[in-house]
Amino acid sequence: MRLGEGGSGYLLCRSREISGRKNRSQQRGDSGEVSSGKPRGVTGKALSGFLPVYSRFLPTPLSQISQISQISSSATLNPKAAVTGDKLEAMPAMATSSTPVLPQDDGLWIFLRNRGVPEESIQKMQQDHIDSSVIDEIEDATMASYIPAYGGPFLGDLDDTLIHEPILTIEEDQITPPTYTSTPIDETASARPASPASELLHVTVKLHRVTLLDELIAQFKDEAMMTYSVKYSFIDEMGADADGVSRDVYAAFWTEFLDCAAEGADVRVPSLSPKWQEEEWKSVGRILAKGLKDQGYFPFRLAQAFTAAVIFGEHSVLPDLLFDSLMLYLGQSERDLLSTALQEAVVGDDEEELLDLMDRMGVRTVPTPDNLKAVLVQVAHKQMIQHPKYALDNIAEVAGPILRKFFPSVQDMKKLYEDIKPTTRKMIKMITASPANSAENQSLRFLHQYIRGLDEIGLRKLMRFLTGSDIICVKEITVTFTSLEGLARRPIAHTCGPTVELPSTYNSYPELRAEMKAILSSNTYVMDIA
Repeated sequence: MRLGEGGSGYLLCRSREISGRKNRSQQRGDSGEVSSGKPRGVTGKALSGFLPVYSRFLPTPLSQISQISQISSSATLNPKAAVTGDKLEAMPAMATSSTPVLPQDDGLWIFLRNRGVPEESIQKMQQDHIDSSVIDEIEDATMASYIPAYGGPFLGDLDDTLIHEPILTIEEDQITPPTYTSTPIDETASARPASPASELLHVTVKLHRVTLLDELIAQFKDEAMMTYSVKYSFIDEMGADADGVSRDVYAAFWTEFLDCAAEGADVRVPSLSPKWQEEEWKSVGRILAKGLKDQGYFPFRLAQAFTAAVIFGEHSVLPDLLFDSLMLYLGQSERDLLSTALQEAVVGDDEEELLDLMDRMGVRTVPTPDNLKAVLVQVAHKQMIQHPKYALDNIAEVAGPILRKFFPSVQDMKKLYEDIKPTTRKMIKMITASPANSAENQSLRFLHQYIRGLDEIGLRKLMRFLTGSDIICVKEITVTFTSLEGLARRPIAHTCGPTVELPSTYNSYPELRAEMKAILSSNTYVMDIA
């Protein structure tokens, strides 16, 4: 199901079938208590079978349900039961089957007409004296002869997908989202039947690839997104999400974020923007935590000093971590200049460049070889902590508690950075294949040779093409072989596997290199296989 043209949104799918609903009369709260005197009313099987269903098709305010108009002289409807799909409940003293038709039943006919029940069906019910006094005694099969299915399949075949906009608020008493944790789930506890009042919501987020940054931030302004089971799809693309599209979404978001909304060279920190206020930065924090929690994705180009401050607070960021982050934050030429200045006194052009660099970073004194590193640590604190402090605080507020479950210490955080960084050796070890002949074995060797020739940026691009992610968050990449030739020959990646279909028809390494280079240099990723 697609939302309106030109927009993005997400779908909420209740993880249950309407036909599987059970009688919850034993689980009613205070509003569902019945008094003594053997009360009867519209809680019978028939009415519980069709009235809640009809109320789903035409979005009438719940207050209108009360217009059923005193189905008995003292009946009281329970609006909450209508919301949750439970039986409409009546409080005491309903009329018996011997009671004649009362004028109050006009409210029942109004209710049915508003739900699209044909007039001839209502007239037939009136002629046969099918009213509130006897409706409790009628079987569903008999009731179906009076009220036909409206709006499509009835009961068991009914689609229970709800369109959900980010601004919609879901009441806690209607839906109790599951609690996610980084610790293993107790199998004995999970084996117990779930409470009927709890529903797991599956959310499909539909995005435009060209405006992904702004759209994803808008979606995650809803803090309830952290509790949903989220899948993604790109509008006008065929890819179905079995984790590959999700990895691609998070990789695309953080690539664009770090390129367009962050400062630095090899590592970066957020740059404050007037258009991004508290809600936007908290949304970025939720995306950071959600990507790690669901897909193991973490943007390793985010400066470690900044990340440590987000997770553990700025006082946990030691001088060595600040210094290392600053060196990667600066460009290669500036890095080389500082490395030289730390080892020996610089003179001439190098001295002028050093003074210019210090001036651009806000240093108003001339550093000496003895105090240069201490000055650089202060500069690093300013660039990594002080400048992005507003963004840091808002990101930390929502993401910090979740990230601390994954990183108990700064050393654990550093280890993650090392583990997810693509390297030649790691990628070759991830490749699994079973070549059946010499041609397939040769193509596999060509692929290994191509990987060995890539630099860090090239490795990230290849990882993104093969897995949807520019970091290592899968255990292996499976290679299968095809016999494509001519213009049809090319590697085909299935990111959800992840699996790559590698042609076994390459006669030389330059042929494979040329085709892989053409794919990776395009910087365009489209999920065009369903």
